[in-house]
Amino acid sequence: IEHWVIQYIGNRPGGFVHRRIERASSQEPGTLRLSANSRTRFRSRDTEVTQQVDIVAFERENGELMRFEGTVEVGSTTRRIEGLVRDGKLSLRTNFFGRGEPISIPWKPTDRGPFAIEQSLMRSPMKEKEQRQLRYFDPILGKPIDVQLTAYDYFETPTFDGKEETRLEIQITSSSGEGVASSQIWVDRNGRGHKGYLPALDL
Repeated sequence: IEHWVIQYIGNRPGGFVHRRIERASSQEPGTLRLSANSRTRFRSRDTEVTQQVDIVAFERENGELMRFEGTVEVGSTTRRIEGLVRDGKLSLRTNFFGRGEPISIPWKPTDRGPFAIEQSLMRSPMKEKEQRQLRYFDPILGKPIDVQLTAYDYFETPTFDGKEETRLEIQITSSSGEGVASSQIWVDRNGRGHKGYLPALDL
């Protein structure tokens, strides 16, 4: 499965996301390789900063995370991160300005990797009025995130080419222990996302 997403900040194109889901033939049977790379330009009045994210994760078909690795670049700063799930722990190693920082996080079998929301919706599409809780590791923030998904109803929603499509609107409420963020996504009846909105960045 492969798809591209164009990102708008306000009404101006600001970047893209490219995602792939494929079978990992070089790993143990039943392993999926999930990858995403994105480029987003954030502009202020006087400056422009580009954020580049490249992430690869390996999961079992039921969504259980095995390991991941990737880089996050913001301007001239690069942060590398890799994680391995073993014996009930997520072992992390980050590299910032050349320094490795090993970290260990308690990990439950129900905890998920960086692609948790998209994979959960595709494996089991939500129904109207349904609620769902997830906990996953966000490589951009570098910490586990608790998420509640709340499905509202199917609505006619506009697309950027001026059409109207019937999509299920889902509210995403994310908590990292340092604050709460909200966003929306619109998915089809197979759980595939077609549009999303992050109010905090007008993205």
